[in-house]
Amino acid sequence: MVTGQDTRWDLGKLYASTDDPRIRTDLEAVRGQIKAFKQTYEGQLASLSAAALRDAIEAMEGPSNALERLAGYAWMEFYTDTRVEASRALYQSLWSDYTLLLTEFEFFKQELKYLDHAHFAGLLAAPELAPYRYYLERVRMWTPHTLPLEQEALLVRKNITGERAWSQLYTEMTASLKFLVHGPDGPKEMGIAEARGLRTSSDRAVRKSAHEAWLAALGREGHVFGTVFNTLMQDHLHTLELRKVPDLMGLTLLEHDLSREVIDALLTATEAHYPLVQRYYTLKAKLLGYTDLASHDLMAPLGAQAGGAVPFDTAKDLVISTLNSFTPRFGELAKRFFSEQYIDPFPTAGKPMGAFCFGLGPSVHPFIFMNYGGSLHDITTLAHELGHGLHYVMAAQRQTLLNTYTVAPLLETVSIFSETHMYNILLARETDARERIQLLASQLEGAIASISRQVMYTRWELRAYDRRKQGIIPVEELCTMWLEELRNVYGDTVRFSELDQWGWLTNPFFITQRFVCYSYAFGQLLVYALYQQYREDGRAFVEKYLAMLELGGSVSPHTLLAGMGLDIADPDFWEQGFVIVEDLLDKLAAAVAAVQKTTA
Repeated sequence: MVTGQDTRWDLGKLYASTDDPRIRTDLEAVRGQIKAFKQTYEGQLASLSAAALRDAIEAMEGPSNALERLAGYAWMEFYTDTRVEASRALYQSLWSDYTLLLTEFEFFKQELKYLDHAHFAGLLAAPELAPYRYYLERVRMWTPHTLPLEQEALLVRKNITGERAWSQLYTEMTASLKFLVHGPDGPKEMGIAEARGLRTSSDRAVRKSAHEAWLAALGREGHVFGTVFNTLMQDHLHTLELRKVPDLMGLTLLEHDLSREVIDALLTATEAHYPLVQRYYTLKAKLLGYTDLASHDLMAPLGAQAGGAVPFDTAKDLVISTLNSFTPRFGELAKRFFSEQYIDPFPTAGKPMGAFCFGLGPSVHPFIFMNYGGSLHDITTLAHELGHGLHYVMAAQRQTLLNTYTVAPLLETVSIFSETHMYNILLARETDARERIQLLASQLEGAIASISRQVMYTRWELRAYDRRKQGIIPVEELCTMWLEELRNVYGDTVRFSELDQWGWLTNPFFITQRFVCYSYAFGQLLVYALYQQYREDGRAFVEKYLAMLELGGSVSPHTLLAGMGLDIADPDFWEQGFVIVEDLLDKLAAAVAAVQKTTA
């Protein structure tokens, strides 16, 4: 029994309800602040001193923080239950306001981009602007791909009823799907979030029923989703053309301040190690006693974990104690998420699938959204999302809004590090060989999901966008490409059914964002390098690590990691992580051999 089902996040910390009059009051205050900002600074940047420019940036951050709070509240109310009309209406309204009001700052960025080179270099060197140096550099980075101000504003407005509207349609449709699953307590109608939780059921028939039911439900809407995806792809291709960006991933890489060479090295290294995935699932099939490992068996539990769900309170205590063992500072910060209701952990009707940490700027404590079902995977997901929350809190203690968030691949650092640390703590404590098998297997499956599958997603996405240049892609072709990429990863070690062709619809990032999946592989392999340092340096590493987190997004990824002694530009960097994956596989094989020997 998963206890604590009454645990919900307290969005009243932000606003009392969707009809709280403070929402409109705050929104109007923001409008006034932005209007005053424009009147003061539009057309004036070329004449500002470094100190005056810093004042202007700080004046921009004030209403921006308020907008983050407003839009974040609307987003979380909507995600609590997408069926509620008031929440849906507020989400649509506030995100439209949020987007349009932020465009009012475009003149500021535009003027920064075209400041005289020598003058701009002088501003960068000024001590008054030191906290914002990287922000200014990133603004200038976009200069070759910037359109005239009127066109930039038009693109933003177009996206409200374009890109964002299509993303919302996908979210609402997937959250509202209902289907019959033959679960552990008999037939039951459920949604995707609840059905996904049954992927780790110890009952193979239950796993199969849940897996097939939710894929079939998505497949029935496949042609609608295919239209959505085709539309978003074409929209992106038009944007690339307008901005003169030749690389399909170019806009994402500009946002992440990473080169295509770094990402290609990551993708290539991962694909070269797909045989490790196949080796693992060959071993898992033997452990389960199956001659035929099917797609619905990929997350089948091993060991005592197969015996039942872990109560949420138990998981909470375990994760907090794990974080505390790394540093008491983490333990204390993590407790607040539970004691002060900054987490919404359980699947409910109308709640979308997945798990997220909502960072709403440095002035608001982050909130966590997930669908806890009691499996070991769910426990590690809790550690993962708390890691995100800790990262946001740590950065907010030293940074302002424009410097708080580092690029997406590095945002995965603390989350994956927290998972890795928890596994290692559990392994160090566990003496039972069967339980060690479960822990090692779960850690390997997490690595496969974060590294190999995310690279597979990226390759499929690149293939799809490249093919879209030739015209609309029939949904059947998207499905065929998906099955081909699955087989590249798993070889013939896993049997995929016809329903598995709809698996691409289970990844919301393909619809709501683009080309971000590689970030998880980047983060996992980066964490392996960092964790090795932790093992070698202990307390000295902890202090250096905490200092890195406090930097937030105030420096570039290369500078941030160079401070930790890491060089991601070295193509061999990514190989270090696969040494650890192979070591985990060897340990798992040894644990299996030990059990077989004692039972022979």
